[in-house]
Amino acid sequence: TLSGNGIKPAEIEVKPNPLTFGDVEIGQSPSKSFTISNTGKADLKLNSIANGDNGFSVTNKCSAPVKPNDSCQVTVIFKPTQAQPHSYKLDIKSNASNGTQQVELSGNGKGQAQLSLAPNTAQDFGEIKVDESSSPKTFIIRNNGNVATSIKDIKSTNDGEFKVKDDGCTNTTVSANGGTCTFKIVFEPKKGGPTQSRVIVSHDTGSLPEVQLKGSGKVLDKMIRLKVVNPESLSNVKPGESFDITLQFVPDDEKPADGIQTYIEFDPTKLKVNSVKNSGVLDFTLLENFDNSEGYVSFAAMSWDNPVPTEVFNLVTINFTALEGASDGETTDLIFDSEKNYFSSEGEFISMDYDPIPITFVTKESVIAIEPLPFPAFGDVEKETNSEPKTLVIRNKGEADLQLEALPEVEGFKLVHDCSEPIKPDKSCEITITFTPKEAMKYKAPLTIASNASNEVSDVILEGKGIEPKALVLKGRAKWQGHVSEPHPEWKTGLEVTIDGLPYYPPPQEVGNSGEFELPELADGEHCIEVKGLHTLSTFKEITVPLPEGVEFIEFDEPPLTEGDVLNTEEHRNVLHPLRDGRELILMTVGYPEKKVCIKDAEGYNPQGDLNADGCISKADGELLNANFNGYAKEHGYIPQEGIAGKTCPVTKQTKSASRARRRDLRDGHRVGMASFSTTPIPTNLSVGDTFEMTVLVNANASEPVDAVAFYLNFAPDLLQVNALKSFNRFDLVMEEVFSNGLGRIDFVAFRWDKGPIVETTSLVTISFTLLGKGGERTIAFNNSGHPDRTIVVLSNNYKDTLVIDQAEVIVEDGNVGTGTVLGRILDAFTNEPVANARVVIGELEIVSNEFGEYEITGLPAGTHTVTVISEDDHHFQPQTVTIDGEEPVSLDFVSDWDEAFACPIYAIQDHRVSDTQFFIISPSTKAVRDLGPLYKKHDIEGLAIDQATGELYCTSGDKTDKPGYLCKIDRDNGELAYIGPTGFAEVDSLAIRPTDGSLWGWAVGDGLITIDPETGQGTLQVPYDKPFVEDMVWSYDGNSIYATQGRNLWVYDGEILGIACNNLPGAVEGVEMLPSNALMFAFHQDNSARIHVLDIESCQVIMEEAIDTPYKDIEGIAWWFGCMSQ
Repeated sequence: TLSGNGIKPAEIEVKPNPLTFGDVEIGQSPSKSFTISNTGKADLKLNSIANGDNGFSVTNKCSAPVKPNDSCQVTVIFKPTQAQPHSYKLDIKSNASNGTQQVELSGNGKGQAQLSLAPNTAQDFGEIKVDESSSPKTFIIRNNGNVATSIKDIKSTNDGEFKVKDDGCTNTTVSANGGTCTFKIVFEPKKGGPTQSRVIVSHDTGSLPEVQLKGSGKVLDKMIRLKVVNPESLSNVKPGESFDITLQFVPDDEKPADGIQTYIEFDPTKLKVNSVKNSGVLDFTLLENFDNSEGYVSFAAMSWDNPVPTEVFNLVTINFTALEGASDGETTDLIFDSEKNYFSSEGEFISMDYDPIPITFVTKESVIAIEPLPFPAFGDVEKETNSEPKTLVIRNKGEADLQLEALPEVEGFKLVHDCSEPIKPDKSCEITITFTPKEAMKYKAPLTIASNASNEVSDVILEGKGIEPKALVLKGRAKWQGHVSEPHPEWKTGLEVTIDGLPYYPPPQEVGNSGEFELPELADGEHCIEVKGLHTLSTFKEITVPLPEGVEFIEFDEPPLTEGDVLNTEEHRNVLHPLRDGRELILMTVGYPEKKVCIKDAEGYNPQGDLNADGCISKADGELLNANFNGYAKEHGYIPQEGIAGKTCPVTKQTKSASRARRRDLRDGHRVGMASFSTTPIPTNLSVGDTFEMTVLVNANASEPVDAVAFYLNFAPDLLQVNALKSFNRFDLVMEEVFSNGLGRIDFVAFRWDKGPIVETTSLVTISFTLLGKGGERTIAFNNSGHPDRTIVVLSNNYKDTLVIDQAEVIVEDGNVGTGTVLGRILDAFTNEPVANARVVIGELEIVSNEFGEYEITGLPAGTHTVTVISEDDHHFQPQTVTIDGEEPVSLDFVSDWDEAFACPIYAIQDHRVSDTQFFIISPSTKAVRDLGPLYKKHDIEGLAIDQATGELYCTSGDKTDKPGYLCKIDRDNGELAYIGPTGFAEVDSLAIRPTDGSLWGWAVGDGLITIDPETGQGTLQVPYDKPFVEDMVWSYDGNSIYATQGRNLWVYDGEILGIACNNLPGAVEGVEMLPSNALMFAFHQDNSARIHVLDIESCQVIMEEAIDTPYKDIEGIAWWFGCMSQ
C-alpha cells in the first residue's frame, strides 16, 4: 500500500504592489523595496525576477528559496532620465501555485535647473584710481538643466565700489538646455588700498556659489591733477577717423590753480593733431601749439577775468586723426612729461604727473543684420495662452565679434535666446518670440536691440492682439488667389460668412489673414456655409454637423473671380477691360514683366498694388485687376441648385470656356481710348556736366479724358544720366516711378481712382538729367517698340482709338571727333542668341548693346583701333582690331568663347507671365545662367524631365495654350521646341521618366497619374485622382517609387501605398530632380532669391543650398542629365 500526507504548495504574495516612487529629480536615484512572502506550505523557488527597464533597476533578487511563512526583500532603484511619468511591470516567475506575479512600478521624473556662473573663480580688478571706473568684467549665467528657472536677484556685498551693470538676468527666465543671460561688474574705488566684495546670485530654488571680487584703490596724488574724459572711447579708434581727447583738471582746496601748462608727446606715425581748443574756464590762452612732425602738443592758459575754478573742469580738447596703417588691436600712448606739466597757484609753480594714455586701434568692426523686418504680427491670440513662436535672427555680417547688450523685457511677449555670447563673424543667433497676452487688448511695442555694431538698426516692432477665449468648434479654410498659407500682412481678406442664408455676427475669428476661420457651435444637421473675401466673390459648401471623425478643416474652394470691391465704378469698369486688340496690358507691370518688384526690394513695392498677395507686383496683378468684372460673375456665374432640407446653396459650376466667353463679351462691348504725351522745352547748346530738367505732360481734353497712364521712356545712357524723378500730385496712386541709368529707361505708371478723370493737359513727372558726353543730336523718345513686352498706353473712358507719340529731342554740341563708324552684333556661341547689355569699348568711347545684341560706335578717327567687349553675365569675348579709313561703316561681330562650365548644365523652366515659357540652363560649377532658346509665348510648358539613358529632354504643357496637355521635346543645344502630340488630358503639369525602363509618367490635373507614349504623346490613366495634387514629381533612381511635391509636403508612392515622406520642406516646391545618390534636388515656387536646394530624403533635411544669380524667380521644372558627365 502507498500512503502519504498532501501538503499545500508554495504561494507567493508581494507587498506593497504597486510600488510608487513619486516625484524624483533627474539625476537622483532613490531606492525602495517590496517584500516577497511565501504563504504556502512548500518552499518558494524564485525562478527569475526581471532586471527592470524605463528607469527602474533591481539590485537584490532573493536568490535563495523562501521557506513557508518566510519572506525576503527586493530592492528597486528609480533613476529617471526624462521629465515625465515612468512606469514598468516587473515580472516575478516562481513555482508558486498562483503563478507569475507582476509588480507595478511607477515614478515621475522631475526636471531641474542646473545653473552655473562663469567665471566662478575670484576676480581681481587690479589697481584703479579712486573715483575712476575699471573696465567691466562680464559674467554669464548658464542653465544646463532641463527646466527653465528665474533669476531673482544679483547683488554685490560691497555695492558702493563693486557695482552690477548691464544686468540682463534679474527678473528674467533662463531657458533650459543651454539658455544664458549676462551681467557685468565694474570696480569704482572710493578710497585707497585693497578692498573686496562677493557676487551673490539668487534664483527660484536657491542661490549660486558666491564669487569673490577684489581690487585696490589708488589714491590720487596731489601732483596728479589731470583726468581724461571717457577714456573707454579710446579703446576702439578706427584708422582714418578723427576723435577728441578732453583733459579735465581736478582742483585742490589748499592750492587752487590759476594757471596750467600741459605738454603731451605722441607718435606722429600713428596720430595727427588737427586742433587744440581751450574750454574757456581759464579764459586767457598762453599757448595752443602742436607739431605733427615732432609729435607734441603744448597748451597753457590762466585765469584773467574769470574766477579761479574750485570744481573739476574741462581744460582743453585736442582733436586727433588716427593715421592709416595701424593693425587691429595695435596700441599707442600719449606721454605726459612731468617737467613740462605744471600748474601755478598764487605764484607757486607745482609739477604734475599723469600716467600714459593708451589708444587702441581697431580695423575690424561688427555689422548687425536683423531678419525678418518688418517682424510679422502674431494676429489674434486668446488671453492667458501662448501663440506659435516666431523666430528673429540676429546676424553678424562684419569682421569683428558682435556683442548684444541685454535684451529688454517687452510686455506681452516672451523672448528666449542664445544671444548673450559674442556672435562671431558670418554667424548668427536666434531669438524665439512668443506672444503671451494677459488681457484682451492690442499689444504693440518696440524691441530695441543695442550692440557694439558699427551700424544702427531700427527697433523691431512686436505686435499682436489678445482676445477673449471662444468656444469654437467649426474651423474653415478658404483659398485666396491661390494661397492657402498666410499671404503678405498688408493683404486683408476681410472674411464675410453667411450660415443658412443669414449673416453671421460677429464676424468669424480669422487667423492672421490666412483664410482660416472659426465659427460657433452649430446645431446637428445640414447647413449651407457661404464665405466671401474682401476682393472675391462668394463660395459655398454644404456641411453636415457633427463633422466626420478626423476632419479638422472644412476646405472652401478658391472663389472664381474678383468682385468689384477694388474698383467698382462704371468708369473704372470701362478702363479695366483687357486690351485684347493687339496691345499688351502693362498697367500693373513694373519694369520688364519678368522682373518683379517684391516686398523685400529696397524700393518700388506698394502693397495696394499687390492684389494677388504674393508679395510682388507683377503682370499677374494686372491680370487679376483685368478680371474685375464689377459683380458680373456674381450676377450670372452661379447655377443654383436645391439644397438639403429645403435650403438653396448655390455652387460654382463655371467651365473655362464659359469664363472665356464672358470675357470676350465684355471685351467686345468696351474699347479703350488713347491720348498723347508731350514735354516741356529742353535747352540747347548744353555742355558736358550741365544739369537740366524736362517735364512730361499728358494731353487730355473733354473728348479724351484720362484715368490712368503708363509710359516707357528711352534715353542714351552713354550721353545722359537721370538724377531724380518727381511726380506731380495728379493721380491717387503712382504704381511705378523708376529709372535705370544702366539700361537707359524710365518707367512711369499711375492711376486716378477716387478723383475724376483728367480733361486737360497735365504735368505728370519732372525728370532731372545730367549731360555726360558729346556725340551729336540724340533723341529722348516715348518708345512703343523699344522692348517687345512694353506698350505705351494712356487709358481713358473714351471709346475713340487714337495714338499720338511725341518725341522730345536733346541737342548737344558736336565734339572734335572723327567720322568713322563701327557696328555689329554680339552673340552667344552656345545658343546663337544675342547678348544684351554688353559694354563695347574703343578707347574712351563706350556703348551698351541693345536687346538684339546690336551696337554702333560713331565718331572714330582714322587708324587702327582695338575693340573690347565686356559682359557681366559670364560671357567672354576676345578683343578684335578694326581699321577706319573713311566714313564707310565697318561691320564687326563678336561671338563668345565656348564655356566649358555649360558643357553639362542643369535645365530649367521659367514660368513667365502665367502662360509664357523661357527655357534656361544653369552651370553647376559657376552657378551662371543662360537662356536656352527664345521666349515661347502662350506655350505654358509645365513639366520637364530628361531620359538618363539617351539624354533626350521631354516636356508637357498646361492648359493656358492652344496645345493643352501635349507631350513635347526640347533640343538641348539650342532650346528648339517640338511638339510630339496630345496626351488626351487637358493639363499635364509634371513629368517624370522611370530610369529603369525609360517610360514616361505624367500628372494630369483633375485626372491623376498617367503614362505617356513617347512616340505619339498619347496618355493612359494609371491611378485616378480627381483633385489638383502634384506640383512636380520624379522617380527614385531604383525605379521603385515616385516622389511628388505638394506645397511643403513630399509624397511617395510605391505602386500600392501613398504616404508623406517629408512634411517640413522650407517652402512650396515646384521643380524636382533625383540625384544618383537618391537625394532630391529642388527649387521653390516664386523664390525671389533663386536658389537650388538638395534634400536628404532619409532625414528630411536640406543638406545643400546654392544661390543662383538669375532674373528667373519662378522655376517650374528642373532636369539634369548625368550621362553627359561621362562623355
